Amino acid sequence: MSDWISVDCKKPNKVNNISGIVDLWVEGERWPNCYYCFDDDSWYDMDCDMTIDGVTHWMPLPAPPK
Repeated sequence: MSDWISVDCKKPNKVNNISGIVDLWVEGERWPNCYYCFDDDSWYDMDCDMTIDGVTHWMPLPAPPK
């Protein structure tokens, strides 16, 4: 399992100006299915199609099964 990564230390890997899908830690809650947009320096929730403020950490999703 991956460890949480501070947004102050590292951003997710860039793929076509956005990150891959990640989980976020925001104000004591885990937010699944999110991504980071490098164009506007913002985090987004894919399910609600909204920006997310207050993100402190992110975690990459595990690789899919083979």
